[in-house]
Amino acid sequence: MEQQPQTPLPPPDDQQQPPDAPSNPPAPVPYPPLDRLTQVQDVIDRTTAIFTSAVGLIQAQAPPMPVDPTLPVVYEKASDLTQAVSRDLVFHAKVFDALVDKLPAITVSEEEQISRLQQLEEENHKVGLQLEKTVAMAEAFLEEIRSTMRIIANDQHDFYRRD
Repeated sequence: MEQQPQTPLPPPDDQQQPPDAPSNPPAPVPYPPLDRLTQVQDVIDRTTAIFTSAVGLIQAQAPPMPVDPTLPVVYEKASDLTQAVSRDLVFHAKVFDALVDKLPAITVSEEEQISRLQQLEEENHKVGLQLEKTVAMAEAFLEEIRSTMRIIANDQHDFYRRD
C-alpha cells in the first residue's frame, strides 16, 4: 500500500513575522471589535483546536513499536506538517500572551475590591427597594385608571340605554 505524501500547511495568513522574533510579539489576529476577554477566549479556542489536531497528528506519525523483535519496522520520518502545526501553536500562544498583556491590571487590593462590592450591593438593595415602591405605585395607578374606565364605561352604557 503506497502512502501519498502529505502537503505541509501554509503558515497562517496573519503571521507577518517569524515566530521566533523576540522583540516584536505578534499582532493579535484581526477581529471584529470585540472586548479583550472575548478575543482571549477566541484565541484559546483556536489554540485548543490546533492542539487537538497536533495530538492526532503526533499519534498518526509516531514511530511504530515492534510487536515481534524479529520483524523489521518500517517508519517514515515526520512530515513538515508537524512543524507547521507547531509553528501555529507557538504563534497562537504568543497572540494569547499579547492579548493578556493588554488586559487592564488590577490596581486595587482585595480588601478594596470587597469593600466596593459591598457598597455596590447596598446601592443595589436601595435601588431595588425604590423599584419595588415604584412598581407598587404604578400598579395602584393602573388600578385607579381601570376603576375610572369602568365608571366611564358604565356611565356611557347608562347614557345610551336611556335613549
